[in-house]
Amino acid sequence: MYKLKSNRTKQITELILYGDLTIRTAAELKEGFLKAIAKKKDILIDLSDGEEFDFAFLQLLISFDKTIADGNLKVTIKNKLNQSYADLIHNSGMAGYSRLFASSLLESEGGNNG
Repeated sequence: MYKLKSNRTKQITELILYGDLTIRTAAELKEGFLKAIAKKKDILIDLSDGEEFDFAFLQLLISFDKTIADGNLKVTIKNKLNQSYADLIHNSGMAGYSRLFASSLLESEGGNNG
C-alpha cells in the first residue's frame, strides 16, 4: 500500500501510495505516514496509483497534514487528483478544509484530468 523514497539532494521523502486506500488498509497507511514523518524531511505524496479511495483515507490524510504542519514540515500531493478522488473531496465538504487539497484538485469540473 505504500513505499518510501528519499531524495537526499532535495531533502524530500516521497511517499508513494498505491492500491486500496480505504479503511481496510488504514493501519498500514498510518504506519507509512509515521515512517515518513520520522525521516524529518518535507513529504511529497504520490496518489497516482491509488485504486480505491474513501472518506476514512481522506480523514487520515488530513490528520497527517496537520501532524506534519505541527513539526514544521511541508507535505504536498504530487499530481492532480483523478476525478474520483476530487469528487469524494468535494462531496465530503472538505475541499477547503485542508490546504493540502488546494494544489491537488482538478482545475475545474470537466477540465483536463492530466
